[in-house]
Amino acid sequence: MAEYGYIRVSSTDQNEDRQLIAMTELNIPPKNLYIDKQSGKDFERPSYKSLVKRLKKGDEMCHLYNIQNGIQDTSRGGTYHNVKFKETAEKSGLIVEKNDKYGYCVTTPSPELIEYVKENCRAGCFKLERMKTYRDGTPKTTTKGEDGKEKTVSRTKQSMRKYICPKCGLIVRASKDITDKLMCIDCNEIFIEN
Repeated sequence: MAEYGYIRVSSTDQNEDRQLIAMTELNIPPKNLYIDKQSGKDFERPSYKSLVKRLKKGDEMCHLYNIQNGIQDTSRGGTYHNVKFKETAEKSGLIVEKNDKYGYCVTTPSPELIEYVKENCRAGCFKLERMKTYRDGTPKTTTKGEDGKEKTVSRTKQSMRKYICPKCGLIVRASKDITDKLMCIDCNEIFIEN
């Protein structure tokens, strides 16, 4: 399964070496690297267009575009997808729906995108995955969640704690540990930390 990388610098006099090193560390073969040396103000970049033709358009490609162009498309530690993500995803051929907790993260391919993939991609011709480093190059660490899936461990200590009433499900957030000090008035139950 092939892996691809995209590198962009804003002008021909800027150096892309740091990005090339990062792609080498990710074991992206040089023949699968796409490099543009021009402004990121729009999608009108030849290597970007070539790469998009090689890939199934999906939300990871939208995140890649937004990262390359300095567009902040998530918040809450990367879990909430904002309207900027939605705009990029829709331009890329995705139908986007809003989730109350995670924002515009529910994406499905449009009929046009499905047809494009059927016409242009062989089964198993590409692999998309999230970067294994943060933007500053620091490696991400993961742990197995309760559901068995890998989850990224946050770099920053979370300042908010979530407490839930075990009887009615009322949720309270606090900035410090208040275990065994908070009681639900309606249920007369002690809140538990979640």
